[in-house]
Amino acid sequence: MYLPYESADVEASVRQLRSLEGRGLTGSELAAQGVVEREELHPVLRRRDLISLFDTAPDLSGNDIDVSPFIRDASDRTVSVAWRDLSDDEWTTMPAPRREELCPAPVGTVKRLVSAGKSVVLDQRDGDWRFAREDDVRPTALLVLDARRGGYTPQAGFDPRSTSPVEPVEPVAEMQRSGPDGLDRDPESSGRAWVGLAEHLADTEQAARTLLDDLNPGLGEEMREAIALAARYHDLGKAHPTFVASLEKANPDSPPPTTGIVWAKSPSRAPLRHDPRHFRHELVSALLLLDPDTGLLDGVAERDLVVYLALAHHGKARLTVRAFEDEPQDTVLGVRDGSVTAATDLPGRPRLEERALSLAATRLGVGSLTDRALRLRDREDLGPFRLAFCEALVRAADGRASATGGA
Repeated sequence: MYLPYESADVEASVRQLRSLEGRGLTGSELAAQGVVEREELHPVLRRRDLISLFDTAPDLSGNDIDVSPFIRDASDRTVSVAWRDLSDDEWTTMPAPRREELCPAPVGTVKRLVSAGKSVVLDQRDGDWRFAREDDVRPTALLVLDARRGGYTPQAGFDPRSTSPVEPVEPVAEMQRSGPDGLDRDPESSGRAWVGLAEHLADTEQAARTLLDDLNPGLGEEMREAIALAARYHDLGKAHPTFVASLEKANPDSPPPTTGIVWAKSPSRAPLRHDPRHFRHELVSALLLLDPDTGLLDGVAERDLVVYLALAHHGKARLTVRAFEDEPQDTVLGVRDGSVTAATDLPGRPRLEERALSLAATRLGVGSLTDRALRLRDREDLGPFRLAFCEALVRAADGRASATGGA
């Protein structure tokens, strides 16, 4: 075992040292000896690679893109694993492991453990746990092994030779409430109380403006206003009948306290599951903002930035907006062409009446959501890093508003 060196390099050094047997050398002379080394080929993160990685859309199987070749040796292939009690069916609804629970383990070894015993993997598209297969073991996967079978010791960490049961880390209460996230889930709409959409939008806008004042980023006034407006309108899509029905279904024993109000959050302990599947309220938000008849962005200089930030605020739809293979022809991300949103109150402006949605902007071409996002990404005064920073501000504002608004 020569790790972290390659065997060929070590053997070349041994041959060179043997050839010097019986000679007296200084340290400098020894260091100057020419030893043939195997040239390492490492992936280089070129500009075009960096730009392409800005699109975080999963692959067609719903799996995250593997960036590990750019941050570690190709031979250093690990997967994140955790240990939980899988003795009953409660694992189907368990929360995802926290960062401190995860342990890196070699892919090959974990494949053998998966084939030999019970283990589960988080389906990154559906947000559901299912039994793991060998081909599920890859660097971007999140696997949970049966704690009863061992595989870990506090002294050594990952240890496939250990058969002593592993003491699982107890999930915190907040994690138990939310459950794992996924493209088909909406765990952040579950909280501690009913919160109206208009109230949540106002709270998020105020949080965004406070963040902008506190951080004072080097952004122009028009970009700063775009961030605040994106925060104001980010959850407009919750006025869609699919989201309204999902909230009602998730709270059979605690209906909303008032009728006629569009709600953003509910006290349900379970993350929302939508019908139809794949529904993303962020897409509805972007389509409503693009609709000129709503007048929501009249006179706004950075209209495309507002639309993009509303679309991207959960990180599920950013540059690539496409239908799943099991969706009808007139539907994209659970949003049917021509579906009608409910009328809702808005902060700082008159009531938004019912609107029929058009999916025209989801089709590729000039003026599409993808085209607008690419132009933002490639602008010299914005670019991928500033654009990502703007996303982070809206995301942080949403989190702050949710934490203080009963969610």
